[in-house]
Amino acid sequence: KRLTGHTVGWMGVWNEKEWGSVGFTHMLRQGLDRAGFNETKLVLLDSHADQPMDPVFKQQLVTNASFRRDFQAVGLHYPCNDPHPEVAAHGKKLWASEEASTPGTWSGAGCWGRMLNQNYVRMNATSSIMWALVWSAYPNLICFGNALMYAFEPWSGRYSVNHPVWMTAHTTQFTEPGWWLLRPGSGALPLGGTFVSYTDGHGNFTVVMETLRGQCMYNQGCGHDQEATVTQVVGVAVETPGVTALEVWLTDPTHSFERQADVPVVAGVALVTVPVDAIL
Repeated sequence: KRLTGHTVGWMGVWNEKEWGSVGFTHMLRQGLDRAGFNETKLVLLDSHADQPMDPVFKQQLVTNASFRRDFQAVGLHYPCNDPHPEVAAHGKKLWASEEASTPGTWSGAGCWGRMLNQNYVRMNATSSIMWALVWSAYPNLICFGNALMYAFEPWSGRYSVNHPVWMTAHTTQFTEPGWWLLRPGSGALPLGGTFVSYTDGHGNFTVVMETLRGQCMYNQGCGHDQEATVTQVVGVAVETPGVTALEVWLTDPTHSFERQADVPVVAGVALVTVPVDAIL
């Protein structure tokens, strides 16, 4: 922070190891505060997909109010469908604090796009963090190419923007930090796939729909075989005054975040056509 002026908003504790203890977490919180990093929040547990939530941690989360004051979020890696309602019930955010871990191909992007929606629909997880953002590593290393973008020779200045970037754009280009996820307003599409709605609370809103079929690395593909097999028309109720049409962007195997024809709002409803293996 002193050298670059950057403020670290969130910090983990251990990555895919034993999370520590109540005492360790409390000392870390006190140490950060004494050093002037009061604004840096802690996220626990960063546990692997194969590790169930530690029952000791869960007990302390539920019963120990002092412990709850030391951290603000619970992060799980590749949770797929591991909801833990007690997290939100005790005022903490549930995150997929490491997600996707799939190549930047269309199939890998399909996993990432699905998880951006489905982690909220299935688990009320309000953040999904991609591993990794940019892949700059030798080709003989494990998990080669698991990233949003590739820069195999960063010294050359060459890089590639892959399909997962456009999956991300369907959410990030039409929302801002501080927007709310809506429930109701999020759930399963009638013939497979999911939708998630966001709003700023002042009349602006975004709906992300997906019927993606990409298989994830963990959890037997994490539901990739439960997506739509036919094109469907979905009615979106629009109650915001003055909205006469919805703008639509499409990403599918042949389109990368391309603007489509606006969908008119008639009698308060917009009929959106959602193709197979796509995100809108």
